[in-house]
Amino acid sequence: MKSSNIWFNSNIFYPSFADLIRTGDPSALAKVAIPETALAIDNIRPDLLIYRCWAKCLILWESGVEPTHDWIMAGVPQVTV
Repeated sequence: MKSSNIWFNSNIFYPSFADLIRTGDPSALAKVAIPETALAIDNIRPDLLIYRCWAKCLILWESGVEPTHDWIMAGVPQVTV
């Protein structure tokens, strides 16, 4: 039996990000959670921190994205304010 001939659908085990957009899935939000401590934020590259913010917004798109200053500030960790 050759292992190179085995094909499987990776989306069964690892859903793509496109499958998670607008779902509000708590497990997806936990994976892209923005750290709340200065030490944890220091361990993440700034560009990846922004990607996590974007991912959080896209996952929560259907459940309360608002074009207000209060909504934006609610997504910013208190350590950085």
